[in-house]
Amino acid sequence: FCNDLHQQLNDLKACLMQQVGVQEFPLTQEDSLLAVRKYFHSITVYLREKKHSPCAWE
Repeated sequence: FCNDLHQQLNDLKACLMQQVGVQEFPLTQEDSLLAVRKYFHSITVYLREKKHSPCAWE
């Protein structure tokens, strides 16, 4: 479980770094929260499409 969580955090960090690279200014706290929500929402949507439980990624 910890390894999976660590991998998810690394993936999230990479997504956030890509967003920062695209923007001319650093992400605000609100931007960061939105990015996190979008990231976890995409995981939930993927699991739903594959007919898995929302807890399956753990």
